[in-house]
Amino acid sequence: MIREATATDTPAIVRMVAMLHASAGIVLPMDPRIVSRFVDALRASPTGLVLVSGPSEPDGFLAASVGTASIATTPVSIEHGWWSAGGDGLRLLRRYEQWAREQGCFAARMSTPPGADRAEAILERNGFSMAESAWVKVL
Repeated sequence: MIREATATDTPAIVRMVAMLHASAGIVLPMDPRIVSRFVDALRASPTGLVLVSGPSEPDGFLAASVGTASIATTPVSIEHGWWSAGGDGLRLLRRYEQWAREQGCFAARMSTPPGADRAEAILERNGFSMAESAWVKVL
């Protein structure tokens, strides 16, 4: 079951973000308090989306917002996190795309860490294409 997240889902989302952070090898340290505030702000925003999936306790989520690119004011949906341990990843993705269309977005943006072959294959099969890569240097 896919549904919009509520305040009671925030702790589970923070735990999933920690799992995503660890599995993706993200170099920026994760602060659970910041994640919690960010998720709650997205839920409260008219241009934010936080979905969860799972039978009772959430085991998947997708968080996004509407923004713009640096070269145009055309609205673009921006994914901030996507995780599914229970097999609902594709359904979360499709619901996100539906939401992005409803928001009038020109495009939907997804990000994957290096080596995320499964996620990349899912995105390619669903019409996404690689548009850019981000490079990070820890200072």
